[in-house]
Amino acid sequence: MSRFLFVLAVALSTTITSKAQSAIEIEVNYTTEFLYGFDTDKANWANVLDVDFSRNLWRGGNIRLNLLSSDNLRDTRGKEPIAPDLEIFSAIEEESSPLTLFIFGISQKIGISDVFLGVRNVNEDYFDTPWNSLFTSPSNGLYPCISEGYPLADAPRSALCLHSEMRFSERWLYKSSLYNGVATNDWLRVFNFRPRKQGLLAISELSYSGREGSYVGSYHLGTVFGDCYDEERGKKVKNDSFWLLAEQPLYYSRSGQTLQLLLQGGYSTAGSCRGYFGIGTIWRGLFQKSDYVGLLAQRSFHDAGDETDWELTYAMEWGPATIQPALHLLFGGDKTRAIGVMKIVMEFN
Repeated sequence: MSRFLFVLAVALSTTITSKAQSAIEIEVNYTTEFLYGFDTDKANWANVLDVDFSRNLWRGGNIRLNLLSSDNLRDTRGKEPIAPDLEIFSAIEEESSPLTLFIFGISQKIGISDVFLGVRNVNEDYFDTPWNSLFTSPSNGLYPCISEGYPLADAPRSALCLHSEMRFSERWLYKSSLYNGVATNDWLRVFNFRPRKQGLLAISELSYSGREGSYVGSYHLGTVFGDCYDEERGKKVKNDSFWLLAEQPLYYSRSGQTLQLLLQGGYSTAGSCRGYFGIGTIWRGLFQKSDYVGLLAQRSFHDAGDETDWELTYAMEWGPATIQPALHLLFGGDKTRAIGVMKIVMEFN
């Protein structure tokens, strides 16, 4: 934990002292979660620090460096998670990693396209819509039928990537990414490109976003095709996945209050999780203009059994911070589990 606090202090001081250097843009995001299992009486504290540097190089060209540091108190002390769930109720309760090369590369705008080459992470480009990102569970951030089917470049791991985006119009956007088949948080291996041994992972998404004032809906259809190395089997394994994400407005008032419907689902031809779906609603503006109340039900189908996760969450902005308590009810196996989360996100730029 002391190493994490040191990295946090250095990141904040660097951001403050770099204000005069207008050519370099620096953004620091700090996320902390206090977690408690009501049925196990176990608690945990998880932290993630994200520091992003970017600078324009030439016309349409940009270089970017993103560093990630994570700390999981129970993992650091060699203890098990507070609950043996399948979907996982926290998006940041990963293994501790003092400093990870999260994103590093050069992007270039060419006509209607933006092309990036370097080290990258799927969390940067997919499953990151505003309403979907509200919930604390990582299943809505990266469906388990995908994350459990591939050695994916999911936080805190990254991989060498060729990423491109084509915006055909204001509403239509196509994204595609080609990754080295195995991701890692090892600085010496993150630049690996070994398609014969580790395979290749191709992700694509076609999305449509409509806008009428603040009345926003978005619809995303994606595919994942992989021929990746499976360490347990000692060989490359082929797996294809398909997923759908839809955010449909249901109500909008002149004062800015909105009611949104969230639908999501995925299917995988192989892997330990073959399917997943979720349905939820989000209300913005319950007590103040920038607060959110969300209710999400998720169901995943694993080889080890099926699991349902109900999440009720509330988020409000307070200065540079977003404070978000959440309650998870997990139904699976022989027991119902209740888990509380207190999440705080702070942004500095």
